[in-house]
This record gives sequence, structure tokens and C-alpha cells, in this order.
Amino acid sequence: MDAKLECKIREFYGFERLTLLDRLGGLSAVNLKVQLDAGLFVLKRFRSNNEEDVFRMEAVTALLDRSSLPVSLPLAGKGGALHFELDGRYHALFPFVEGMTLHEPSLTAPSLSSAAILLSQLHRVDVPQSVGLMSKGESRAPAEVFRDTARAFLARACAIPLEESTRNLIKQLIKAKVRMLAILSKARGSLGTPTARHLVHGDFHNENLIFDSEGNVVRVLDFEETHLNHRVRDVFSFINHACCNTGFGSANMEKATLFLRSYNAMYALTDQEVEGGAIGLIEGLCSSLFLERVVVDEGNAELISILERDLRKVNYFATHAETWISELRSAGK
Repeated sequence: MDAKLECKIREFYGFERLTLLDRLGGLSAVNLKVQLDAGLFVLKRFRSNNEEDVFRMEAVTALLDRSSLPVSLPLAGKGGALHFELDGRYHALFPFVEGMTLHEPSLTAPSLSSAAILLSQLHRVDVPQSVGLMSKGESRAPAEVFRDTARAFLARACAIPLEESTRNLIKQLIKAKVRMLAILSKARGSLGTPTARHLVHGDFHNENLIFDSEGNVVRVLDFEETHLNHRVRDVFSFINHACCNTGFGSANMEKATLFLRSYNAMYALTDQEVEGGAIGLIEGLCSSLFLERVVVDEGNAELISILERDLRKVNYFATHAETWISELRSAGK
């Protein structure tokens, strides 16, 4: 661990003993397992360096601290603040939680049901106006703007040294995304979007949940993206990243159906919400160049398999989107 970071942790929290044990998962954030005077903790360096995001996270922490939900919240420093800044990035300490993270093949009916029930409880948390938590609008660019951005990115990708197979994969994926977004722009215009606002996690999937040996969720992690929005954002985030991370075959769709039914049993979604959430999932997949940028700008070849997976997903939606949405809409009945 960087000596300056160690010094900052000791100063901010008042701990004397500090030992780095392990680097944990995280693509755009950094998570370190550390031993401190008071026990085991996870030091998280947040993705955002925006002060407004820190204010939002602190408001969310105060709100969730008053709830009965099993959530992992940051440790307060000596002065009561929950986050500290170092070299332009914000950090916080969280108690280390014992348990398991379950990957897609290991998700069972009890674990899917437990995740769905807990998510429905999060969405029912009352958010008083006094909390000052604002709604977060959609930030996706129109299809035409994304097309122009994608063209500029492809031109840059073609001008730097890359494996030819990687360059061709990126070309195929981006072209497929542009085509799919053109189709979605018409569907979105006719369908509209759900209008209700709920407290949403913002990154709800299996790797942000800790399970016990029986498949029950014992802790929810990572509230960095929590805000007010359409609750379907969380529901379909879980379907995409937990149930159908590797694709939309029958076994994965069975998990998606079970999760959706369990959620609906607690807090039913309307047909419009399901349709809007499904389209939002496809739109979110197709309107991001995040992974492509990491591969091109950082040379991270480990993400190539994920780009291949995303290409399969986009191609699937190009021919099966309507059937897929209909199947999910029926699943909640």
C-alpha cells in the first residue's frame, strides 16, 4: 500500500496498526482488504472524484443506517466524516463481511428469491425530501449522437497498435450496437418509460451481495451509485449481470423468471415497467463504450472475452428482443 495512503488512513480514522492483506475484485473501483486495530476492513477507492457524488453517498448512508436492511455502510472517521480525499480520489473503509459471493452457475432458487425479496424491500424505503436525495436522470445519448461518438472512437482504435482480431471484434460490436440503438429509438418513443421513482441501488447484482451457506443474502454492498430512479433499473441489472451474464439460454432465462416472479410477489411490476426495464437493459448495453475504451486505452486483453459475450448478446437482441420481452412480461403473471 502507498505510504501516503497509509498515513492518511491513520490520520483520518485514528488507527495505529494497518496491514494490507489482499486486493479484492473491482473493475473501475479499487478494493483492498486491510487489517486494522478494530478488525478486518475493506478500503474502497471510489470511481467518482466528484464532490457532489460524495454528498449523495453520505445522504444515502444516513438513510440506510435508519433502515433495517442488511447493508454494508462506511466507517466514520475521527471527525464524523465517512469519506476522505487523497490525490483527487475519494476513499472509505467498510467492515469486512464474512460469507460468499455466488456466481451465475451457483445461483439457486433460494438465493434468487432472497435477492429479489431484499431488493423489493430496498425499493420500499421511504425517502423524505429532507434527505436531499435527487433523482438521477437518464444520461444516455440519442442514437445519432452515439453513432458519431462510436465513429470517432473507431477511427482512433484503427490508428493505434492493436491485435487485428481485437480490432475486428471492436468494429463488429460497435456496429451491432449502433444498429440496435437505431431500432430501440423507435421502440422507446412509442413505449415511453416508467414514471415512478424509488431508491435504487444502481449496481445491483450477485457480486454486490454476500450470501450465507443456505443462499440467504446477509449483506448488500456498494451503494456508490444509489439514487432515485426507476426501480426496474435494479431489477434488470440483476437479470442481466446475475441471471443472464453468459447469455439468454433456457437455464439462464429460468433463473431470470424465478427472480422476477419472486420480486413481483413482494412488489408487483406493471407490464409497462417490465417492458421499459427490458428496453432499458438493451439500451444500456448498446449505448456504452466503457469496456471498449479500457481495451483500447489500457491494453487490457483480459476483457476481450467480455466483449465477445456482449457481441453475442447484442446479436441475440437484434433477432429476439420482442420475444424476450414478451417472455419476461409473462413471467410476472
